Amino acid sequence: TKKTVLCTLFDGAIISGSLYGEFRSNKHKVIYIDTEQSKYYVHKTLQRIVLLSGKDNLIKMFHLRPLNPTERVNMVGGILENYKYYDIAIIDGTRDLLYDINSQEQSTELVSKLLKWSEIYDMHIVNVIHENKNDSYARGHIGTEIMNKSETVVRVVKSLEKKEFSIVTCEYSRNLPFDNFLFSINEKGLPQLRDAEELGIDIDDIPF
Repeated sequence: TKKTVLCTLFDGAIISGSLYGEFRSNKHKVIYIDTEQSKYYVHKTLQRIVLLSGKDNLIKMFHLRPLNPTERVNMVGGILENYKYYDIAIIDGTRDLLYDINSQEQSTELVSKLLKWSEIYDMHIVNVIHENKNDSYARGHIGTEIMNKSETVVRVVKSLEKKEFSIVTCEYSRNLPFDNFLFSINEKGLPQLRDAEELGIDIDDIPF
């Protein structure tokens, strides 16, 4: 569904302050923590962000795939402590910080740490998690816990009409929600916002 690619789209906007004339924000420093991709794809993700933002000095990228869940949690805590003056941290693959995604105890402990880190470092933390294959619910107890404590829940799915396009929806927000939007990957390998009406895609007709 291109969840990681969507993160690069957001990162480009966050770091540069502007992207494709659609997003507007102040320029911020971003930490990107990947728990599951190989070094090659982590580097590819970093390249996308740098190309989109035009900057390579406002992002720190980390590759935690070789570590076990306990080591990953400790590493995440250390990274946030070392870069406490950064504004946003993305954890791409939060389920990999747990041994058992259905453990209520492990899930509660991890979410409590995420809440604590966001508070003491005054940092927004984005968690990327998977959905169940047969419904739209986040996978495992950790998914439920994260959604319950989140400020905003964003969902990304493939278009029913054309699978090369992804639809992004705001499932829940404590603040102002946003309208559904569509994106794809262009010939340069970068995410690009698309006009759903022009493409004849119904961005309100999504699975589940």
